[in-house]
Amino acid sequence: MTRHDVGEWIGASVGIVIVLPVLGTVGFGILTILFQCLKWLKLDVWEALSLRDGFIWWFGQTAREYIPQTGFIGFDRILLWVLDSSPLAVWLIVICPMVWVSVVGLFYNWLLKVVDRPK
Repeated sequence: MTRHDVGEWIGASVGIVIVLPVLGTVGFGILTILFQCLKWLKLDVWEALSLRDGFIWWFGQTAREYIPQTGFIGFDRILLWVLDSSPLAVWLIVICPMVWVSVVGLFYNWLLKVVDRPK
């Protein structure tokens, strides 16, 4: 396999490794908002879903009792705020895709540099 073939293979895998997870999280974010809209239409009350609610749905009731303990009281309060106050849809539609694209993009950049290095 030549360097050119490896580079093409890496480029082709971007669609699977980056695009599909991003579409999945954005899709779940849209479904979350639709779920909230349906609840609002039915009950006339907007149900705010936080990041902790998403963890409870994914990991079960053990996530309900989790309290971060890093040893830094201020940082613990920030983590509690992120868990209990930040909207789940924002995490799914904006933050998770941005973090995923950044981390995987850095990895692909490193991988392409390693492949293109002269021997």
